[in-house]
Amino acid sequence: GEAAARAAARADAPAEVKRDEKPQRANASAGPSPASSAEAGPEPTPTPAANDAGANAGRADASERAPAAPLRFPAKSAQAAREASWDPCKLLHPGALGSFGTASIDSDRGEFQKCHVTVADGESAAEVELTMFTGEDPDGDVADQHDGVTVYSAESDGECTRDVVFGPEDRYTFSFEASHVEGSGTDLCDLVQSVADRAVADVAADDIPVRTAEPLPGSAIGRSTCALPSDGALRTALNLDDVVGPRREFAEWDCMWDGDDGRDLRLLFQRDEGYDPDDGTRFSASGHTAYERGDHWEDGCLVDVVAQRGPSPEGDGPVSELLRIHLTGESDRDTLCDDAMEVARSAASSL
Repeated sequence: GEAAARAAARADAPAEVKRDEKPQRANASAGPSPASSAEAGPEPTPTPAANDAGANAGRADASERAPAAPLRFPAKSAQAAREASWDPCKLLHPGALGSFGTASIDSDRGEFQKCHVTVADGESAAEVELTMFTGEDPDGDVADQHDGVTVYSAESDGECTRDVVFGPEDRYTFSFEASHVEGSGTDLCDLVQSVADRAVADVAADDIPVRTAEPLPGSAIGRSTCALPSDGALRTALNLDDVVGPRREFAEWDCMWDGDDGRDLRLLFQRDEGYDPDDGTRFSASGHTAYERGDHWEDGCLVDVVAQRGPSPEGDGPVSELLRIHLTGESDRDTLCDDAMEVARSAASSL
């Protein structure tokens, strides 16, 4: 009980830092988280399906509930729509973790292809984070290979990971990372191995669980960041006359362009609970609240557009869906921010 309460409290504080960090691993091919309700419109009432997404995870596995129609993503390419349909929270099989403790899902932290489950047992609590990647270099050593699936294993101080790799040319990685939240009683590798084994079975059976819970009304989950900015905004930001198509990451929720003068542009979607930046200059972009946040990600300039806002499926406060525009290059920061804001205004008009 006490560990579970502490784990729930932690979901608001240290996790807040995680939610607002620059994602690092989603770019293996490239190298390298509110506005008030009045600003973003009234908060929509959560649908039963949205509430079901994680609030009852400790009682029953999502895959064991009554079947519901899978979500469709008609605005995406066929491949991106397939990727977007996979449900990372169901892949964590929270209801099957009863032997380790009480499992609680956090379904709206970070990118759409990410989910967290906290497992509390007495004085100990651990968290497993799942992130789905394309084109990722797996961590660790080969631990198992069968049915076209390879599992890589790695362990370090306070962390244990399993990377489940599959698909043509090992295109996909489901990366499971376990860490301690409270105490150290939980065997992290046993925990992460348990969820990885189930994911391997899902993949081998071509039965990867799909999303059925309704997202926020007007959610950005069905959009592609690659298609949001205009050609003119891209040419300005990249200092190019002819823009080369973007590098498309998992489900097209993260897209990147290369330009001249060291210019690199990235647009990605992330979710952040209680988003209300105190280090940004607020402006309006096509009816969306936006913030110019300068060097918040250290290099270049970061601009955030609040794409949508509503209640968390777990009922722990409002969550903001953010379109994040990050522009780096050899120019001074003021110039980079001016150009990033032009991209933000263009992209916001397409949301």
